Amino acid sequence: MRELTLSVDETLYDTLMPMVEKQTIGNLLAEFVQTRYSRRTYTQEELEAGYKAMAADEEYEREAMEWCNGLRTVRMHLGL
Repeated sequence: MRELTLSVDETLYDTLMPMVEKQTIGNLLAEFVQTRYSRRTYTQEELEAGYKAMAADEEYEREAMEWCNGLRTVRMHLGL
């Protein structure tokens, strides 16, 4: 486990401290961050099904192609 020192607004501090014991505030923040920002992993089958569904959506494919062509044009103008 690594240590992290945080500075928080006094109002937030005053709100949090009565809710938790000092020793558990790290656990509370870690749980919040993990819940809020954890990344879901997908199986190969889920990825393939998602890509097939996107490829079958002609409107999505048209918009994606327009975006790619626009990006290519910008890169050419920038000399990249």
